Amino acid sequence: HQLPRAPLHLFDGNIFYPARDTLAFSEPLIVPALMGAPLHWLGASPVLVYNILLILGFALTAWAGYAVAFEWTGDRAAGMLAGSMFAFNTHTLTRLAHIQGIHAWGLPLALLSADRILVHARWRDAVWLAVWMTAMAYTSGYLIVFGAIMVAVIAIARFADWWARPARIAMLFAGAALLSALAVLPMYLPYRRVAKLGMV
Repeated sequence: HQLPRAPLHLFDGNIFYPARDTLAFSEPLIVPALMGAPLHWLGASPVLVYNILLILGFALTAWAGYAVAFEWTGDRAAGMLAGSMFAFNTHTLTRLAHIQGIHAWGLPLALLSADRILVHARWRDAVWLAVWMTAMAYTSGYLIVFGAIMVAVIAIARFADWWARPARIAMLFAGAALLSALAVLPMYLPYRRVAKLGMV
């Protein structure tokens, strides 16, 4: 509703009047909302939109898990098993009401991009890492924290793949971090404002 009408007031939700930045009282869910908005604008009921977003979240998360496992193993069966396990597990299947937990596809895609940076040292992969980190931030605060920890862990775990060129790898990760930070800044500011009011 708000994005096409008053994008500068995106976080001024229609709840808790007269408080401002009320969308920042919880998860942003902006990426799933953008996916579902066209269906809503075409007249689909909220229940239908939610169910389609739920199925889409499972499918994208499974595909992303598949992509990582297939790249690492070259085995389609291993990819399908890994993708299925990542999408359909106790955590996701017990949190159907939390759409942000189902749309966890950014985690394996960020892992894949970080891994490619370490192996190939290309700017293209740094840009993709920034895209996936930004998508996670605009979906859930938890996902971006998990993603940042995951990138640090893979950098440590894959030390042998990049130790011969640390300056190049550090520059690529710094570039991805800077791009992500710039893209996330418009969302960070409302969260910062409500934090000052005691919403932490």
